[in-house]
Amino acid sequence: MKAKVSQLELNAYFVTGLGFTANPQFDPKKPSQLGFEDLGIEVFAYPPGTPENADTARWCVSLSIKQNVGPEKNSPYNFFIDIQGLFTVRGNILPEKIRGFMENTASAVLYGTAREILRGSFATGPYLPLILPAVVFVPDAPVAAVPAISAKSSATARVLPKPAPVKKPIARRTTTK
Repeated sequence: MKAKVSQLELNAYFVTGLGFTANPQFDPKKPSQLGFEDLGIEVFAYPPGTPENADTARWCVSLSIKQNVGPEKNSPYNFFIDIQGLFTVRGNILPEKIRGFMENTASAVLYGTAREILRGSFATGPYLPLILPAVVFVPDAPVAAVPAISAKSSATARVLPKPAPVKKPIARRTTTK
């Protein structure tokens, strides 16, 4: 296999929200009952020069990942992360393909970044860190050409239910024996 430079360039990313709580009832001797459906993942891609994205040259892609489950799932943590990235396209991509390219590829870049930020955050907690599953982003529906000014669009990871409202957790560190 040969590596080549991607047509997608990440110019900047920043975390706009991050938090986690440790589950005091977590039992490391019991298996976790977590499933992919316990993750809430949302993605929005905003073209340059739209009301949601004042940047006139770069796409803004926003990713939100949340998990808020009860103690019966035996998860060590509940968490949320909101991250945004600014992306440009290098090379020739047909205008009607750019939105899908951003929703799929840019989302994957941000998800990998968010996954590592969460893992690092969990590493400071009282339990072993969670590592989120790898995902593939697919469009919700076929997307037409990108209009000059467009409302936000979205792509989600497969098999995602609408997440329940989440109280924003605060990060806490506890000690274990």
